[in-house]
Amino acid sequence: MSILDHYTIFLMTPYTRATSRRQGPTSLTDEKSSFGDQENDDKQSKSIMPRPIPEKASFWHKENVSCVKITLDGLFVASAGGDHRIIISDLSSGKVRYHINTWPHLVKAMVWLGKGEHGRRLVAGYDNGMIISWSLAQKGTFKKEFTCRYPTSISLLDYDLASDRILLAQEKTCSVLNLKKPSEFISEGFDCEGTIGGLGFLAFGSRCLVSVPRTRHLLFLSLQADHLTLESRFPVKYEP
Repeated sequence: MSILDHYTIFLMTPYTRATSRRQGPTSLTDEKSSFGDQENDDKQSKSIMPRPIPEKASFWHKENVSCVKITLDGLFVASAGGDHRIIISDLSSGKVRYHINTWPHLVKAMVWLGKGEHGRRLVAGYDNGMIISWSLAQKGTFKKEFTCRYPTSISLLDYDLASDRILLAQEKTCSVLNLKKPSEFISEGFDCEGTIGGLGFLAFGSRCLVSVPRTRHLLFLSLQADHLTLESRFPVKYEP
């Protein structure tokens, strides 16, 4: 576990802890309709534990896997690889459910969002600075919900459900995207003075934590008047 993970755990507010418990792993009782059916998902949330992943399950990419993201309820996993595909798989049955073609660009980061009109939503960050939101359509395929472009490759993404915002990293720059108006920038990029190693939202999306390995610092940033500002900086000491 990274230093950022430790800080994120200890700094979780009672609200985020409660939200995490409500959105924890659930069982899959209706494989056919679980992916996009809100009613079935609500029923599943009352279950205690998910079924184990089948031993023979395999979700193959033809090239290296660049990132993996599991849904908040723990039922599905999205994986992206060098074969220019996003594969969405059912963890309970061990079967691949959907493919999304990302050619000619590579996906560098992903994050699952709250549910849309027809089902689940997935945001992917690409090596060309593009961010695309994919939404499950009525015909059981994923369609583009919105697209926006940043100057350089997207390296990390995080999502805050309470504020419906995305926190993203582009090498040394940290930015915030408001999904209620994705065509606009919520904030200008904040220069973290080194490549960002990890990031995460805190407390209703108004603050975030960023780790910078080169300078060995943890940065606490706050979102004020549509701008990210430095709230505090803590040095990190590495034990030999």
